[in-house]
Amino acid sequence: MPHIFDPFNLDPVTTEVLHQKTSSNLPLHNPKTNQNQSNLKFTHSLTQLKMTEITKQYEQDIRDYAQVSEPKIAEAGRMGESMLWKISSKSSRDSLISSIYYKVKRLADSVEWGLTIDIPKAREELEKEIARAS
Repeated sequence: MPHIFDPFNLDPVTTEVLHQKTSSNLPLHNPKTNQNQSNLKFTHSLTQLKMTEITKQYEQDIRDYAQVSEPKIAEAGRMGESMLWKISSKSSRDSLISSIYYKVKRLADSVEWGLTIDIPKAREELEKEIARAS
């Protein structure tokens, strides 16, 4: 089964690198707003990096599902992989990858629970979502 990525449990080295990248050359205090700007910038940058890491993990998980020995789960994973190719140039790529991941995960979970899955219907739903994002 694919690894479950926990974006809130980053290792100490990653956290330190993020802090160095996001807090250098930033003012500690903005007299106009009376806010600590470095904390706000760090939080925003950390969120962006977490989303990038989450997206990468979702893509890998989709590919991992395609390699599972259970035929129906592998078929769902391959369907997800084919959807990844369709969104390579979309501006809302992170959101679409998340949608693909959760659709593939739901299909895989359904197979594990012994339920019948409808991959063509799932593909159609994802294709509609991708078309709306164009």
